[in-house]
Amino acid sequence: MRALLTLIALSLPLSPACAERPPRPAAIGAGAPSAAEAPAATELSPFALALDGRADASGVTLTARVDVAWGLPALLEVVLTVPPGAALTQGSPRESIPNPRAGTSFVRRYRVVGAAGRPVAITASQGVPNEVGATATRSWPAATATDRAPNWQRVVPIRAGAVVIDQAVRLEPNPRR
Repeated sequence: MRALLTLIALSLPLSPACAERPPRPAAIGAGAPSAAEAPAATELSPFALALDGRADASGVTLTARVDVAWGLPALLEVVLTVPPGAALTQGSPRESIPNPRAGTSFVRRYRVVGAAGRPVAITASQGVPNEVGATATRSWPAATATDRAPNWQRVVPIRAGAVVIDQAVRLEPNPRR
C-alpha cells in the first residue's frame, strides 16, 4: 500500500492537469523591482491604477494610468464604467493587456459626455486562478467625504484593562432622508 501511495505522489506532477497549469509567479522579493524602481506602496500589488479627469462644458476627459510593478502570466483586464445616461465617445470601455511586463506603464484616455458630475469608474484586475491576483477601482470625481481622516478629540481618560483611552472620534448619525 505504501508503494502505491508513493507511486501516486510521484506521478501527480506529471499529470496533464498540472502540465497545462501556468507557472507560479516568481516570489515577490525575487520578481519585484527594487525599491529604487518601484514605490513601496506597489511592491505587494502587481500593478497600481490611477485616474485623473478634467471637466468642461461638454463632458469630461479622463486619463487612466496602470503601472506594472511585477509581471504575472495573466491578462490585465481594464474596464471603464459610465453612469446611466452617460456615453463614452472616445476610448474603449474594455481592454485586455496580455502578460504585461514589470516596469511597463499603460496610459489610456477617455471622453465621457452626459455624466453631469456623477462618478465614472475604472477597474483593473489581473490574476492567476487559485494562485494570486489583484483588483483596483478608481472613480472620478473621487468621493471626498469618506477620504477625510477622523476628527480625534481629547476625552476624560478611561482605563480598559491595561489600556488608557484618552482620545475618541465623535460619531454623528446621518439623518435619514
